Amino acid sequence: MVYFNGKIISGEGAAVPIEDRGFRYGDGLFETMRVYRGKVFRLARHVERLVESASVLGIELRPILDDGLILSSESEASLRSAVSGEIAEAVERVVAVNEIGEGVVRIILTRGASDGFDFPDAPKPNLIVTARPFVPVSEERVRTGARAIISKIRRNTFSPISRVKSLSFLESVLVRREARKAGVDEGLLMDTEGHLVEASVGNLFFVREGALYTPPMSGPILPGITREVVMALASKRSIPCFKQAFFPEEAADMEEAFTTSTLMELMPLIQINGRPVGAGIPGEVTRTLIAAYRELVMADCGVSIPNPKSPIRNRKR
Repeated sequence: MVYFNGKIISGEGAAVPIEDRGFRYGDGLFETMRVYRGKVFRLARHVERLVESASVLGIELRPILDDGLILSSESEASLRSAVSGEIAEAVERVVAVNEIGEGVVRIILTRGASDGFDFPDAPKPNLIVTARPFVPVSEERVRTGARAIISKIRRNTFSPISRVKSLSFLESVLVRREARKAGVDEGLLMDTEGHLVEASVGNLFFVREGALYTPPMSGPILPGITREVVMALASKRSIPCFKQAFFPEEAADMEEAFTTSTLMELMPLIQINGRPVGAGIPGEVTRTLIAAYRELVMADCGVSIPNPKSPIRNRKR
C-alpha cells in the first residue's frame, strides 16, 4: 500500500500521468528514510529538508494540503508547517498500514503534469510515499570497510541541483556505475574546482590526528541528515570537526575516512584509488562514531544494533 495524493491505495493503482514532469524531466524531489522497529528515524528533519528543497525548485506546496484546510495565517512559515505535518502523517500511515518493522520509506514529490517544457500555470504536484522492508548492510562489511575511486564526473559548483535530492539522480547513478566497473564499492566526486565533495550517495568525512574533516556547505553538497547527526555526536564527544575544502592529494594524508547516508549509516573507507586510507582498516574515531550513531538510534527507536567496535579483520583482496 502506498500514499498517493492524499489517499492510501494499492501500489498497482498508483498511476502517475505520462505527462508528469518528474517522469519526463526529473522535475521533482525525493527523500529516503530508515525505519527501525516501526519508527522513522529523523522523520521531521527529512520532511523539513524536502519542503526547503521544494522552495528552492519553486514547487508549489499548497495543493498538497487537503481541500478546505484553513491556515492560521497565509505566511510562508504557516504553509510550510502545514505541509510538513501532512507529509509526516502520510509517512507514518504508510509505515503502519504496511506493518514495516525494519524498512525504508521513500517520499517522491513532483511538480505535476504539463503539456510542455514551461512550468504549468496551475501546478498540481504529485506526492507519493512508499515503504518496504530493508535488509541493512552486513556487519562484516562495516567491520572490513569499503573501497572507493575518485570519479571522473564532477559536481557542478554553481548548480542548485547539487544541493537538493533531485529526482534527476543520473549523475550519482553514473558515478556508482563507474565505481562498480572499477571493481570497488563507491565513487567519490570532486567539484568543478577539484575539491573532494561527496560520495555517490552520501556525504564524506576524513579523520586526521583525532579530528574530523568534512567538506563545507559552501560547496555543491547535499545537507545530509546523517552528516548533521554525526557532527552533533562528534561535538558531544569532544571530537573536533572542521568544515574544510580539500583536494585529493590532501586527502591522501588522512588517517581514516568514511561516508554517511541514511541507508548505509556510516561506512568506513579503507582504500581510495588503490591506496590504503591510514592503516587500511576502519579507524578508532570512525568506529567510535558508528557506535555512537547506533546508540542514538536505540534511544530514539528502541532498537538494538550490533557494536562495531569488535575485532576487525582485514578485507580479502
